[in-house]
Amino acid sequence: MVDAVVQSVISQATNALVEEGITFFGTKENIGMVQEMISNLLSYLNIVESNQIESLEANHLIKEIRELAQDAEDYLGEYFSKIEPHSTEGRLDFLKRYYRMIRHCRTVRKLNDNIHKFNNNVQGIKQRAQNLLASKGDHKLKSDAAAAGSSSSVHEEARSEGKTFLHREHGSILGRKNILEELHTEISKENEDMCRIITIVGPGGVGKTTVAKKIIKEYEETALDKALVKALVHVPQDSNADDILNDIAKQVCKGNDTMEKKWGPELISKLKREKYLILLDDVWNKKTWDQLRDALIIASKEGGIIIVTSRDIDVCTYIGATAQQYQKVEIFPVSLGVLGKDDAQRLFNDMISPHYETDISEPLRKIGEEIVKKCGGLPLAIEVVAGMLQVKPRTLLAWNEVLENMSQISENSCLKILELSYKELPRELKPLFLYFGIFPRDEVINVPQLIPLWIAEKFIPDDGRQDDYVEIQINKLVLRNLVHVRSRKFDGRVKSCEIHSLVHDLCTQLGEENNYFCTRDNLIHSSTALSVGTSTYGPKDRRRVTTNTSISDKKLSGFGQEVEMPKLRALFCFYKDGGLFEFLKLKVSKFKLLRLLIIDLSHNEKMVVEVPKEIANLTGLIYLKMAGNISGIPESIRRLKRIRTLEIRSNDIPRGILKMKHVKHLFLSSLIVVKDYQNSSKNLPGCFKYSRDEDHDDVDEELEVDLPKIESLDIDFGPDFTLTSSSVKKLPNLRRLRIYVTKREMMGVFFPATPVLTRLEALKLQIYVSYFSEDEYQIPKLDLSGYHHLEKLNLYFDSPCDITHKVIFPHDLVKISLKKVINLEDIMEELKPLPKLKIIKLKKCKANMALDFSANFSSLQMLMLKQTAFPELKMNDDRTAKLARFKHEPSPLTLGAKIPPGLRKKMEDDISFEEVVQSLKMDSIKKAGSIKKAD
Repeated sequence: MVDAVVQSVISQATNALVEEGITFFGTKENIGMVQEMISNLLSYLNIVESNQIESLEANHLIKEIRELAQDAEDYLGEYFSKIEPHSTEGRLDFLKRYYRMIRHCRTVRKLNDNIHKFNNNVQGIKQRAQNLLASKGDHKLKSDAAAAGSSSSVHEEARSEGKTFLHREHGSILGRKNILEELHTEISKENEDMCRIITIVGPGGVGKTTVAKKIIKEYEETALDKALVKALVHVPQDSNADDILNDIAKQVCKGNDTMEKKWGPELISKLKREKYLILLDDVWNKKTWDQLRDALIIASKEGGIIIVTSRDIDVCTYIGATAQQYQKVEIFPVSLGVLGKDDAQRLFNDMISPHYETDISEPLRKIGEEIVKKCGGLPLAIEVVAGMLQVKPRTLLAWNEVLENMSQISENSCLKILELSYKELPRELKPLFLYFGIFPRDEVINVPQLIPLWIAEKFIPDDGRQDDYVEIQINKLVLRNLVHVRSRKFDGRVKSCEIHSLVHDLCTQLGEENNYFCTRDNLIHSSTALSVGTSTYGPKDRRRVTTNTSISDKKLSGFGQEVEMPKLRALFCFYKDGGLFEFLKLKVSKFKLLRLLIIDLSHNEKMVVEVPKEIANLTGLIYLKMAGNISGIPESIRRLKRIRTLEIRSNDIPRGILKMKHVKHLFLSSLIVVKDYQNSSKNLPGCFKYSRDEDHDDVDEELEVDLPKIESLDIDFGPDFTLTSSSVKKLPNLRRLRIYVTKREMMGVFFPATPVLTRLEALKLQIYVSYFSEDEYQIPKLDLSGYHHLEKLNLYFDSPCDITHKVIFPHDLVKISLKKVINLEDIMEELKPLPKLKIIKLKKCKANMALDFSANFSSLQMLMLKQTAFPELKMNDDRTAKLARFKHEPSPLTLGAKIPPGLRKKMEDDISFEEVVQSLKMDSIKKAGSIKKAD
C-alpha cells in the first residue's frame, strides 16, 4: 500500500536526473544512488505485501520504508530548491554564476552527508526486512503471475487488438430494462402544474447516477419539440445549500451574470414558467434536503421533475414523506438492487471479451464464475475486476491468484475489491492514480491540466514527450476501469475523465494511509496527531494538502500559529478556505519546499477572494494556478524565479508577469465583453491593467512581453490591449499559441511577412471580427506557409467570415478546425493539395456549393461537420473506405443535405471510432516502449 509514496520518490529522482543533467562533484551519482536504494527497498516491500505478512514487525517495517522514502524526497527537494538558478540576466552575470557555483558546492557537501546517513538507515532496514522474510520460510512471490505484472504491457497489447470499448453505462443498465421503462414512462408524463419527485436508492457502485442520467438523456432525445430547463448537480457530503442552489441557478438560468449571489428570485421564476428537470445526485443526509426543498418543489405550469439519488434508504423515505406536505406533488420511489446472477455474469463476459465463449477456455470460465460471485452483483466491482484480468495473462495461475485474493474479501465489499485493483497496479501508475483523489469528488478532470501538475511534481520529465506519456498512463487506468472517459477528442484521444465516487473514497483513504496527501478536514483533526493504519501523522509530516470539499466556518478554527507544515510540497484549494489563506500568510517563510499551489475557486464564481500578497515570497513555486473571482494578485509575483507554469484565470492580472523570464507555460485571461458602441471601455475590469489604476483612459495600450523560455502561451488581452512587434520576437521557443484577436493589427504583429514564431506547432486564433473597425467580414492576409512545424490550426470567428485567399495554409498541416467560415467550398479547394492533412473539423460553417472530397485529400482520416450548412457532400467509395471516422450534426438551414450512403453508414455504425481508439492505444504502447528505450 506504500508503493505510491516510494514510487513517487523514484520518479522524482529519475526525472530530476533527466531534466537537470547534473554532473558536478559526483552529484549525479549520489542522486542515482538514492534512486537505487529506494528501488531496493521497494522490492522488499513488494515481497512483504505479496506474502501478506501480518505482524507488528511488518507494520513497523512498512512505516519505516515509507518514512525513509519521504526523507529522501526531502533531501532531493531541498537540494533542487537551492541549486535551481535565479535570473542571471544583466551585467552581473559572471558574479551571479560564480556565487551559484559556490552555493552549489556547499549544497552538495550537505547532500553527501545526508546520503551517507540515509545509506546507513537503508542498510539497517534491508537487514530487518531479510530477517522478517526469513522467519516466513519461503520468500518467493506467491506465483509467477505476480511477476507477470511487470510485463503486463505485452498482455495489454495482445488484448487491445480485439477489445471493444464499452460505454460505462453498459454495466449499470444491464438487467434494468423494466426499471428504465417505468422511469421513462414516469418522466414522460404530461404533468402540467405538478412536481414529480423520483427517488433512486441503492448501494454505492450499483449505477444510480448512470440510470438517472440515461433516462434524462432518453427523455431529451424523444421530446425535442418541448422546451426544458435542467440542472444536474452532485451534492457533497458536507454540502452548502447556497452553493448547490447557485449551481442549479447557473445551469437553469444559463449562467446569467446579473443573477444575485444568493441565487435570488430568478431561479424560482424560471422554474415556475418552464418545464424543469433537476438531478440531485448522491444526497447523504436529511438536512440537505430540508435546506433545498422549499426552493425546488415548485408547481410549474409546464411540469417539474426532481430526481434524487442516495445510498441511504432512510434519506429517500424522508424525502418522500416531507414532499407529501406540498400540494400538487407526486412521489415515485425506485430501489436499485445489485445485478442478478445471469446479468452479472453477462456483464463480466462482455467486459473480458466480445467472444467470451470461444476466447476463454472452460477452466478459466469456471474461475470467472467464482470471481463474479465475489463481486456480489455490483456493476462497478465487476468492471474493475474485469479490468484487472484484462492486463493479466489468460492462464489458470493468474486468474486463480485473483480469485484467491478475492476470497479474503466479504461478498459485496466493493471498496475492498477496488483496493485489490490498486494493489495490482504497476508501480509507476500508483502515485498517478491516487492523484485523482486530490480533486473534488465528481470533478471532471481535463487531461491537459494533469500534465503540468505531474511535471511540477517530477512524476514525469519535461522533455517534449510528456503529452504522449500522460496519454499512455491514462489509457492504462481506463483499461483497468479505474478511470472513466468523460469525453474524447475527435481523434479518439482522451480529452477529459473522471472517477467514481467510491474510487474517490479509495484514493482518499489510501492517500491518508500512505501520507501521500491529506484532506483539509483531516488536517484540522490532526492538529496534534492523526492515527491512520499503522502510522501516526501530524501536520508537520504533511507533504500535500487539499481543500476538495466546502469548508464551514466552524472548521476554520483548527488552524493556529502553533501548526507547522515544514515539508509541504503541494497545496490545493478548490473551495474558499479563509483559514488556510491566513495560515499561508503567516507561515509563508516556512514553506521552503512548496513547489505547487492551486487556488481554483471556479466552483464559487460569485465569491470574491483576496489572495495574500505574501504569496510572492513562495520562492520555491514551480507551478501556480489562480482561477475564479480572485482579487489583489500582487505585482510582486514576478519575483517567483522558479515558476515554470503559471495560470491566472481571473479579472485582475498584473502586467509584470509578462516579463517572467523562466516561465515555460503561461495561461492568462481577463474579460472579453460584448462590444458596446455607446459607452467607453475605460471601466472594463481586468484586461491587463493595474486594479488600482483609476486614471486609465481610452487609449489602446501596447504591452511589452519578454518570455524567452515560453513554450505554451494561452492569452486573452482584452479589447484595449495589443502586443508590440518587438515583444513577439522575444518568444523564440513558442510551440503552442492561443490568442483572442480583437484588432486586425494583432494578426500582423504575430504573423508578419517574415515568420518570427518559426517553432510554432499548434495555433488557435479566436477572432472577434465584430470588434474590427472595418468591414466585419474581412481579415488581413494570414500567410502561414513559412511555419514549417505548424501541424494544428484552429480558426474560430464570432461572426461569419470569408477567408478565401486570405489564409495561406502551412504545407505540413495535419489538423484544421474552422468555425463560422463562409464560402466553405473555396477553402476546401485550398486544402485539397495538403499531403499530411488527416483531420478536418467544421463548426457552424456554410458552403453554397457541394463539398467534394473525392479528389486529393490523400491523407484524410477524420471529417466532422457540426451544424455546417451545405447542399451536398461528395466522396467516392475509395476515399470513404479510407476514412476512419465521419460525424455529421445537421444544420437547421440544410436538414436535407445530400450525403453518400457509404458515409451515412459509416456514421451510423461508428465502428471505425473504436478502431481509431485501438490504433491510438497501440501507438501508445509502442511509444511507451520507445520512451523506455530512450531513457
